[in-house]
Amino acid sequence: NYKFVSHSNIKRLISIIKLNNRVKINKITYLAKKISKTLDSNLIKSYIIYFPSKDLNKKDFTYIAIISSSHIVISSYSEDDSLYLDIDVAWCSDKIINPNDMAELLKETFGKDLRKILTIKIYDYLGNMMMAFSPDGMMIAEFSE
Repeated sequence: NYKFVSHSNIKRLISIIKLNNRVKINKITYLAKKISKTLDSNLIKSYIIYFPSKDLNKKDFTYIAIISSSHIVISSYSEDDSLYLDIDVAWCSDKIINPNDMAELLKETFGKDLRKILTIKIYDYLGNMMMAFSPDGMMIAEFSE
């Protein structure tokens, strides 16, 4: 399932979302599987690391998934009234995740638990932003080479 790719095919998606206070890990796993499928990749291995949050009665986590085209890392950060998820996806292929499609996937995954999409940005291998997504759900920038 692996194939040679040029370093110029490397892309990265960074997203931060705000959720209601807790989220079930099965939703995180579902999101990773859907992202992997969107990238025509296979989810090879995943694991979760838990660590204490600001409120010691709760735990935050980092979910790490190895996919056939690279990796997905989702980390949680607890606040008093909400939970923030930092989503980092890197992949090596010609596939592009459209930020609007990513927003729809986040809405589908988290439903009413999703308070706000703070950012979705896609970068090329040089770190140049290719696409950006605004909190109201509209693509605000698309850059071409």
